[in-house]
Amino acid sequence: MSYGAGSTYSGGKLVTDTLTLGPNDVSVLSGFIFGCSLDTEYHNSDAGIMGFGAVWFSFFVQVSRLVGPREKKKWFPPEVGQFKINVDGGISRHGDKGAVAAVCRDETGKYIGASAVVYQGQNDPASLEAIACNEALSLALDLQLTKIKIASDCLEVIINLNNKVPCRYVMVLKEIEYRSSLFQVASFSHEFRESNGDAHSLVKAVVSLPAGRYTWLLGTPEITYIPVN
Repeated sequence: MSYGAGSTYSGGKLVTDTLTLGPNDVSVLSGFIFGCSLDTEYHNSDAGIMGFGAVWFSFFVQVSRLVGPREKKKWFPPEVGQFKINVDGGISRHGDKGAVAAVCRDETGKYIGASAVVYQGQNDPASLEAIACNEALSLALDLQLTKIKIASDCLEVIINLNNKVPCRYVMVLKEIEYRSSLFQVASFSHEFRESNGDAHSLVKAVVSLPAGRYTWLLGTPEITYIPVN
């Protein structure tokens, strides 16, 4: 299946339904086929929800006319008694290095600690996101935490981790599974980039540093701005 300027997508489950837009049901678009597929041209990244209606212009055009930019999300707290660690991975501008970052806060949003690792030659995005989840466990052990929630903006990794899906970074996932057993509570969830700002900022700042592990257990990182609360 192709869409737009020649992009190719894999097939998936399709259902017909009605799309309602707006807080007061300002527009009802009938006869849509919804589905989810993989963009096979971009590392099999999730292409998200697509829809095609019985009209000449695309679903995306219709929605963009009725829905504004997505509201910026704030940091979401964990459950009472837990600590939350947001993680992210990134690649250097020249593609010769990769980095992962983890930022921990308590249930009130207070900064607890952060860590990052820079890898020479590692430039696979999904693998870095998986390694970032593993680094969150290392940070939690450094901080002597027992109940943690780890959040990543990479849906692919979270799905593969929680469902034990075989993939190219399966050995990282197996290590995460084993190390998670060292905690009373260790859960993994997906969040959008908008609520993952701390880890995203940190990984962008560290990726230009020499290869190695960096920790900030007594204060926030000096190389980027991360608020204490």
